[in-house]
Amino acid sequence: MRPESPLFGDPMTRSPLPKLVACLAAGGLVVGFAVEPQRAWAALYCAALFALSTSLFGAVFVALANICGGTWHVAFRRVPEAMSSGIAPFGVVVVALLAWRTLAGGTAWHPPDEPGTLWFKAWWLQPTFMVARSVGYVAVWMIGATWLRSVSLAEDVRESRRSISHVQRGSAVFAALFAVTFSLAAADWLMALEPTWYSTVWGIYWFSGLMTGGLATLILLALSLRDAGPLRQAFTDEHLHDLGKLLFGFCCFWMYIWYCQYMLIWYAHLPEETMYFVPRLTGAWSVVFIVNVGLNWGLPFLLLLPRTSKRNPTLLRRVAVVVLVGRAVDLYLAAYPEVVGPYLIVGALELAAAFLIAFVAWSLWSRSFSSAPAVPAGSPLLRESLEYHA
Repeated sequence: MRPESPLFGDPMTRSPLPKLVACLAAGGLVVGFAVEPQRAWAALYCAALFALSTSLFGAVFVALANICGGTWHVAFRRVPEAMSSGIAPFGVVVVALLAWRTLAGGTAWHPPDEPGTLWFKAWWLQPTFMVARSVGYVAVWMIGATWLRSVSLAEDVRESRRSISHVQRGSAVFAALFAVTFSLAAADWLMALEPTWYSTVWGIYWFSGLMTGGLATLILLALSLRDAGPLRQAFTDEHLHDLGKLLFGFCCFWMYIWYCQYMLIWYAHLPEETMYFVPRLTGAWSVVFIVNVGLNWGLPFLLLLPRTSKRNPTLLRRVAVVVLVGRAVDLYLAAYPEVVGPYLIVGALELAAAFLIAFVAWSLWSRSFSSAPAVPAGSPLLRESLEYHA
């Protein structure tokens, strides 16, 4: 059935107060770009990257579930599909901010006069080429997400239903393209903020973050929709249990990749590698560095270790919030020392950017979810999903 109200009900989408605060936040960012352009840029950039990666997770989750032949997710599949509606708008914001910094901002990188392979970085990081590649990344993700959504909606019309093997093949193509484009985007959009530094696990590191942040968001949305009514009969504790297990697993995976990156750089102690970590282990940043590990792995690991905790909606909500805060801290830690400087800053600009992007994401996901039946009743796999036991 089609939900009668937007995602989470009326308060966020119909109440005038959030809209007023969002307008004030937008105005504050405009002032921030005039007064502190680098800080305002970093605040909006981090928030937009956060929303883009969370939206991208929706398409990746559906594609991976299709490839694996899974049926357990079908009952709540419209939630990640709705999340993927943010790929295009937030992708445009990220590319526009990147273009503003590299093309209009005059921050193009020029390699030092040293022998070696820096000539390739100088060519690869040309502003026009970088922006053009970024447009390509977003276009690939948008096309893939649109196709996955159209295939899902077509199941409601029996004559338009695609075969399972066809959906699996298409999902596999999207997953392969995603793996390449996302790895390159992670390097272009974050690692290139410090052009002379490099890490060979950077792409998989941010993929693990995309999965933890996306799973945390999916848990919050699905639980809220179950409480509100649209998924009351569809989203069960069995589904919640599997999402909790996935969140637990990917938090551990994030920590594994984090440790591999940090330990090898610490052990080798090469200046061209340690340049990323030294500023982040100095002064107040060292506290953020430790907090980042605690939020993204420490607390989720301890809280989700018991089986019962993965079936506890209240506890899972709290863990999901912790993980989302951890994702924000991780992005902040990656971008701010390079863009803003060595000083730890959290204030009105950061809060304004976070609220504005969150409001836009909420509105987009709500509209997308409300535009289709809450449960894919035409799917031949729905019955198996509803009867699923973890």
